[in-house]
Amino acid sequence: MAPQLNDALLIPGELHFASLADGYPVIQVTHAHASATVALHGAHVTAFEPAGQAPVIFTSKEAVYKEGKAIRGGIPVCWPWFNAHPSNPELPSHGVARSRFWILSQTSTNPEYTELVFELPAEASAEFGLTAQLSIRVGRSLDLALTATNVSDQDVPVGGALHSYFKVSDVDAVRLLGFDDEHFIDTTNETMHQQHGEIHIQSEVDRIYDHGDSPITLQDAALKRDITIRNGGSGTTVVWNPWTEKAAALGDLADAEFHDFVCIEAANARHDTRMLAPGESHTLSTSITSTPHS
Repeated sequence: MAPQLNDALLIPGELHFASLADGYPVIQVTHAHASATVALHGAHVTAFEPAGQAPVIFTSKEAVYKEGKAIRGGIPVCWPWFNAHPSNPELPSHGVARSRFWILSQTSTNPEYTELVFELPAEASAEFGLTAQLSIRVGRSLDLALTATNVSDQDVPVGGALHSYFKVSDVDAVRLLGFDDEHFIDTTNETMHQQHGEIHIQSEVDRIYDHGDSPITLQDAALKRDITIRNGGSGTTVVWNPWTEKAAALGDLADAEFHDFVCIEAANARHDTRMLAPGESHTLSTSITSTPHS
């Protein structure tokens, strides 16, 4: 069931409610520095466009906007685990947060950004002993901060990712910098490797890098821009593109759309899963800035 919308949280001329489908509300943000769209389902950013620039975030034209179905593209919130649950295969892949409606609890604006704060309803996360809050700031950069808090009386593991899909001119023409000499798991065959130089994607890529908070640069010469990604609270970064065969198997992605994006995800994946003591919190964050160049 879609959440109730609180008109008191609207900001005239800057924030308003719309819908992508019946019972599927979204928030349209129009700040002086950028525009964005955020679905209440999943607290999911589906668009971000800095003023005077091309869109930075990719969302598939085949994405399905339906309660219980994760949106293909944008920035899915994978939480409170990444990929398959470590002990219960009956639980959904990538957790429960991306397939539930969140509650918009706060909004504010200033000359630098518009901020939206979302809360995941307790009934979605209570069985895991956790609460989740997501802050989204739309300005010259797009900033997301996902805070998990252990509200139980015992230690609780928490993992996840901010699964960002970046719009590119053509995935095999872009370069990813910032991973040189880092170790990574190639999850297509569960082997360990070390990165040498920049990443150039020419086939399926599904990797978990041991990457901390140093900046990552996505260079796109055809779009004449660099996208800088700075992650926080993250010891792993996921780089993903399904390429030809897997893209064709995804019903909510057009066959050729794998050319149009690359995922670079702030993550607490696998060995980077955090253990929270009672009352302890952990924040996973990402900051995305697009810089045009000639």
